[in-house]
Parts: sequence; C-alpha cells; structure tokens
Amino acid sequence: MQARWPSPHVAGRSPGRRLAFTVADLLWVAVSAIVLVLFWPELTGVARFLIIAVALVVEVLATLQFRAAGGASGGVTQMA
Repeated sequence: MQARWPSPHVAGRSPGRRLAFTVADLLWVAVSAIVLVLFWPELTGVARFLIIAVALVVEVLATLQFRAAGGASGGVTQMA
C-alpha cells in the first residue's frame, strides 16, 4: 500500500527558488572538496574529518529538502 503525501508547497516558493537552494547546497559541498584538495597537508585529521562530515550532512539534507519539495516537477511525493 502506498501513502501519498502532498508536496509542502507554500505560496512564494517557486521551483526556481528551490533550485537556487539546491545549487547553493551543491556549491557548499564542492567548495568543501576544493578546500580539502588545496589544503590537505595543512589540515589535521580532525579538521579533515569535520569538513567531510559537514559536506556529507549538507548533501543529505539538501537531497531530502529537494525531495520533500516535490523535486523538479513539484508533484506529489510517494512513500512506500
């Protein structure tokens, strides 16, 4: 049985705005990777771990946010 959950569409939140937040989150992850590559020798093990962990959390939350908003189509999200 599949439950259907309506998209949490709020007035003023257009697909373009959702896309802007998704791009901003993607940029955060990309810049984190660039920082790791450029400054790897200067970073301690804890700093490397924290940068990677934050980048992964941002990516997961961005994906969940995008899915909750109905993705690019703005349609209904299906939960199995």
